Formats: sequence, structure tokens, C-alpha cells
Amino acid sequence: MRNREQQRADAELDALVASAAVTAAGGSLPLPAAHVQAGRGTAFARVRVGRLGWFALLVPALVVLLLVFVLPLAFLASNSLHPGGSMGRIGPAWTLANYIRFLGDPFYLGILVDTLVVGLVVVAICAVIGYPVAYFLARTHSRWRGALTFAVLAPMLISVVVRNLGWLPVLGNSGLVELDLALHRARE
Repeated sequence: MRNREQQRADAELDALVASAAVTAAGGSLPLPAAHVQAGRGTAFARVRVGRLGWFALLVPALVVLLLVFVLPLAFLASNSLHPGGSMGRIGPAWTLANYIRFLGDPFYLGILVDTLVVGLVVVAICAVIGYPVAYFLARTHSRWRGALTFAVLAPMLISVVVRNLGWLPVLGNSGLVELDLALHRARE
């Protein structure tokens, strides 16, 4: 009996702390029923959250997204509509010549098509491999669920630098791919 009472008291305290933090930002969270209605059977009762409260929580993320993603892309798009000058300078006039030259040159058009094809193939392969794994992990009640989830997420815990250095033995000048290509050249 004491353990159940302690758990309930801990849950109410956690809910109060979380509620105070979100309320300070203009929103609200579920509050313990004891603070909303005394004597009812549920542990939590919902408190209405205003639209402005949730929006206030989104504002910092939206500002960061605007500063590091939208503004640089808008600057790049704007620069692409100006003619290039000497020494990397951009001319003041507006033009579509850059796009006409890009889409009119078969070399650049081939690169664009290759990029789109590779992107679609990668998306298809990831969907074919990833969807069954995600479906299995979402539906399973196996004791191996935690280990399988860790196996899926473990590569993301490794630094990008270490991951790229890991490809050197495979793709480097004396790596496995270069060795394989040298063997095929020797056979011809």
C-alpha cells in the first residue's frame, strides 16, 4: 500500500513540475486530478491548452529553421537569378540565363537526371528495407525489441567523422574497391 501511495505522490509531483514549466511558456499540461477535482477516479484530468500557448512553444524552433534553412535558400535562389560577374561577384540585373544555360546543356542535364535517378533508387531501397523493419519493431512484443531498436539506431550514435573514416579501407586508394578494379583490369 505504501509503495502505491509513493508512486502516486511522485507522479503528481512530476506532473506539477512539468505543468509549471509549460505554463510558464504560455501552454499547459495535464494536471493531477487532486488539483482539478478532488475525489475522482482518474489520475489526471486534461486542462485546456490555448492555441497561442502551443504556438509560443513553436516560435524558437521556427526562428532557428528560418535562420539556418529558409534564409540561406532564399539568398541562393535570389543569386541564381543574377548574372555572374568577375571574381565571383554577382551582377545587379535580373536574368533567367543561368537556368536556360543549365537546362540547355546536355552535360548538366545528364547530371541532373543521374542525380534524380540515384535519389529515387536510394529512396526505394531504403523504403523496401526500412519499412518491414519499422513495422516489425512497432508491432512486436518480443524481448528482443530493445536490442533490435538499438541495432537500428546505433549507427546514428557514431560521429559523422568516424563514419566517414570508416569508409577509407573500402573506398581509399588502396582499399577493397580499388583492389577489385585492379584485379578486373589485370584480367582484361
